[in-house]
Amino acid sequence: MTDYVANRGLRIAYDVAGSGDEDVVLLHGLGQRRADWASCGYVDGLADRFRVICVDSLGHGESDSPSDCSVYTRSQRAGDVIAVLDGVGVQRAHVIGYSMGGWLASALLLHSPQRLWSLCFGGWDPVGGMAGVRSFVKAKLGVDLDFDAVLGGFREQYPEYTDWITTDREPALRCCFEQVEDVEGVEQALEVTALPVLFWDGKKDPHHHPSRDLATRPPHADFLETPGDHAAAFYDHPDEAVLGLRSFLATGTSASPAPNGR
Repeated sequence: MTDYVANRGLRIAYDVAGSGDEDVVLLHGLGQRRADWASCGYVDGLADRFRVICVDSLGHGESDSPSDCSVYTRSQRAGDVIAVLDGVGVQRAHVIGYSMGGWLASALLLHSPQRLWSLCFGGWDPVGGMAGVRSFVKAKLGVDLDFDAVLGGFREQYPEYTDWITTDREPALRCCFEQVEDVEGVEQALEVTALPVLFWDGKKDPHHHPSRDLATRPPHADFLETPGDHAAAFYDHPDEAVLGLRSFLATGTSASPAPNGR
């Protein structure tokens, strides 16, 4: 069932499954919806132990979709997730973000680290961002990786997951694509964080090598490799991912209790 919170005058959609003692927030990628986590089996794979909170990022799914790019900045989007946590009554949570959701997870690390138990960056290099991917794709495929190329490739590979992206929704997604360029301050934050951090990438994902190398730097970090390229690692190999995520989450909670018991 869809629930909503209002933040800065905009509606953010989310749903909750499971009833565990710990909370996990799942943040999807560009052009995805929160429903993708459930349809691919991630929610069922975690809900026996955790309360799983799936959020439609601004511009996506059942959340509002304004075309004004000024409302999509990193700090504001982090505030949307915190508004959901407040609405559910959660003081701290594990956060798993995939692709753009990984970028949003880094925003939470910068702006609200006190609300986190752990972080997972899936399909995303939180330091290099899109710059490294553009160089990789240009050298390998001769393609300039702009918004149209990203969305067009996604539509071609997984049309059943992109039929919701009508022409009137595209301006909001373009705004989101522009904002993921902002990775300022993330490298420094990762180097000093005491939070458990997981980097998860498909073996053929352009983010794989830089994320694997980055996983050696934070004090409490690990790397999860699953089969597939950027999209296939999420959509085609969820069983492998869930096993790795569960293993990470089993050791990703601070020994100190949260203020409200969650």
